[in-house]
This record gives sequence, C-alpha cells and structure tokens, in this order.
Amino acid sequence: MKKKIKILIIVGVILAGITSCAPNTTSIVNSFSEKTSEAVKLYNEAYVEFANSKFDRDLSLEAASQSATKIDISSLDVYNDFGSNRNIRVRQLLLLNLTKYAKSLGAISSFDNSEKFNESVDDAISSLIQMNKSFTQLKTTSLSVSDDQAGALGTLIKTIGNRVLERKRKKALKKLITSYNKDIQDVVSLLISELDIVFSSAIIPNLTEQIENALIDYDTNKNKLDYLSRLDRLAKIKTLYFELQKSKLSCSSIKQILNKLGKLHQKLFNGYTANGKFALRDFLVELKDITELIDEFRIAYDQFSNTKNDK
Repeated sequence: MKKKIKILIIVGVILAGITSCAPNTTSIVNSFSEKTSEAVKLYNEAYVEFANSKFDRDLSLEAASQSATKIDISSLDVYNDFGSNRNIRVRQLLLLNLTKYAKSLGAISSFDNSEKFNESVDDAISSLIQMNKSFTQLKTTSLSVSDDQAGALGTLIKTIGNRVLERKRKKALKKLITSYNKDIQDVVSLLISELDIVFSSAIIPNLTEQIENALIDYDTNKNKLDYLSRLDRLAKIKTLYFELQKSKLSCSSIKQILNKLGKLHQKLFNGYTANGKFALRDFLVELKDITELIDEFRIAYDQFSNTKNDK
C-alpha cells in the first residue's frame, strides 16, 4: 500500500506541474534524470558485486590449490578482467557519462541564467562524446555522435536567442533529445547485453563453482569436524547460496529497469517529435513501471541480504 501511495504521489507531483496542452519541461525531464541516476547506481553496484565475486573465486581456487607457488595478489586485478578494451573501468565511464547526460538535461530544463544554460549544454555534449568513446571500446561500431557534429550542435543550441524561458528550454531539449535518442537507445541496449557478460559468464558461474567446492569440502571433511565447525561451514555455504540468488535477481531486474529507462527516453523523443502533442499518459505509464521495478528489486534484494545474515 505504501508503495502504491508513493507512486501516486510521484505521478501527482508531475501532473501538478502540467498544463492541459503540454507537460512542464522541468518536472518531466527531471523525472527521467532521477530514474537514470537510480538505474545507473544499481548497475554500478552490480559491477562491485562482480569484482567481489571474481576476487572471492580466485581466493577460493587458491585455497583449494595444492601448488607451492606463492599467491600473486597483483594477478587478481578484477578491473582488467576482460582485457584493456573490455575492462570494468570502460563500462563505468559509459555509465558515468550516461548519468551526466541525464543530469545535464535536468539542468537545462531548470536553468535560470545564460551562463548556467551554456554550461549545461556543454556538459550534455561532452557526456555524449565521452559515451561514444566508451561505446566504441566495447563494440566494433560507434554511436552517431562525433566531436565535430556534437560541437556544432552545441554551438547552435547556445545561440538560441533570448526567448521566453520555457520556450528556450524546450528548444534546447528538443535539439538534444531528438538528435541523440538512437544513441541513447544503443547505449542502453549495450548495457543490457553487458549484464549478461558480467552475470551469466562471470558472477553466477563463479558463485556456483564456490558452492560446489564448499559442498565437496564439507562432505569430505564433515566426519573430522566438531558440531560448531560443521555449523560454520554450512553457514558459509548458506551465504554463498543467497549471494547466488541475489545475483540472479540483479541480472534479471536491472535488465528490466534499463529497458524501461530506454523507453522513458523514447517517450521524451516522441513528445518532442509529435507536433506539440506530448503523449503524457504514455510517459507516466513508463515512469510508474520503472519506479515499481526499482522498488520491488530493492525490497527483494534486501530480503535476500537479511536472510543471508540471519543466524
């Protein structure tokens, strides 16, 4: 019930800032900016989870090894796990600049002076250019944005005359959103596919292997262990099991959240290419959906975490 009330409040706040013929630029764009920040935060947490999983797996393998070779901690650099062109830092830069882009749109939608307006436009253009650099490192193709083209568009936007404030905001946002909607969709699609690399080929197999090794170790040695030692081993297996369930939940939920984020941006694009007829209801449906997905994910994730820590 509280969740439904929260969603109704969010929708109500947005509706309160809307005229009968068009949405209020600030409230609509800021809602996209806020949801982007929330989605990216979840995605970054997934990379932290990956780093911990990779490190734990390597230490687990070292513990099971009979080799006399000394462990080399420097070889456990999880941030370069996929090579120089596919490492985690490249992905984190892509996420960082996606967030900067969304925040820049929010800043443009609420600017109150020319200096702030120009600074926000520059930030948006810079984030798009940087996104392209990271995108190109992760794929063999690039986005449509280029330094020259984006720079020219930024200059064009900043030369918009001293229009009525709301009209100036809409003009700038329309130029950015309609010019780069496809690029944002491509970035979101890449991030979704990258989740499968991180989870399906790394975190989930890592945790599954750790559980299997822990079970083998327990079955092999349980008759040599006292009661408390057995409980300790079983508690560690339980912890690994719930980490595995959390990882499966993260992979599924974050992909859904990112998919909704792409749809939110698409609704913004549709709104600025519909001859002034902004499909507000469609936007609010997507906003409600992504809000619910984020809330439900957080609740389920916390439940796994609390269960894992129960004694």
